[in-house]
Amino acid sequence: MKAVLDRYAGFIRAAARATSPMLNGAKLPKMDTLKEECRKLTAEKKELYAEYREVRRSV
Repeated sequence: MKAVLDRYAGFIRAAARATSPMLNGAKLPKMDTLKEECRKLTAEKKELYAEYREVRRSV
């Protein structure tokens, strides 16, 4: 079990090194913030897709 955890820790460190330059020193957003943004985007997607279906039917 420890070997598996060590392997995942390596992946996490590699991911942190890879994303660090992209963030320019900023911290990652909180999960609650990300979940709320995801909910908003999903709702917007549903509205736009409904509009798309209406336009497609009328064509």
